[in-house]
Amino acid sequence: MNVDKRMFFVRNIGHLKDKETEILEREFEIITDANIIGGCDYGPYNFMMWDHTQKRSGEKRKLCMRVREKHFTKPEEQPVIRATENGLYHGGYIVDELVALASLFLRRRIELGKTVRLGNTPLIVSKRRETMGLIDKEIVEGNSNLGELKEWFDLAVGLDEQYHQSFILAAVFYHKAVLIIEEYPDVAYINLISSIEALSRDYDLGEIPIAEFDKALAKSIGLIEEDTLRKRIEKQILGRQKFLSRRFEKFIIDHIEEEFWDYREEKALVIKWGQAKK
Repeated sequence: MNVDKRMFFVRNIGHLKDKETEILEREFEIITDANIIGGCDYGPYNFMMWDHTQKRSGEKRKLCMRVREKHFTKPEEQPVIRATENGLYHGGYIVDELVALASLFLRRRIELGKTVRLGNTPLIVSKRRETMGLIDKEIVEGNSNLGELKEWFDLAVGLDEQYHQSFILAAVFYHKAVLIIEEYPDVAYINLISSIEALSRDYDLGEIPIAEFDKALAKSIGLIEEDTLRKRIEKQILGRQKFLSRRFEKFIIDHIEEEFWDYREEKALVIKWGQAKK
């Protein structure tokens, strides 16, 4: 198991301290819509201006980032191969971390573009994640018929009005996830979770005994002899609890299709959106 908890760009600096380390050098285009000047040399990382033409505010221009990293000759040696064993893996590698940090520290929109050089060879390569195959093939396979939309729109129109805002918010989160799932699967996953959270935030859990989430508190309340006062206190305490994780879990269980539990391969959850009003 990979037990190194350091960020990839920090690990790489450590690797390169060994003079015998075989080095791989790559250059990347970095895209921004802000006027960023100067340059930054940080050990094996060089961040510099590339596009020196005059640009209007908000117009995109390109920077260049050169990365010198340890060359892992065997695929199984690469840290990213086993990174998913750590639940906090962000889905990228050294250059992804450097771009994210630069965007954070400079408070600018900075985006990783293509590889433009490998070693001494000019070479344009699409973003790494775009070359690893489709994550969700069902999105692009087969045919879709626009004629089916009418029935779905009828269902959306027929929703109880109290669910309209949470439903459309969930739909927007889902839409964002679908747009970026191949390029940024980690962020897409967060959007999918947010979509379900939007739907489940007020989901009915029925009566929940205090003892289920705090046995010590339930025991203390049980010492109150007056029945009316005890129930009033219980109600006030329960009213302060959001139970978001429990609502999320119950919503999933209640709305998942039965066939999912018999399906052996990975499959997206199928949510029943409810019945239209008569």
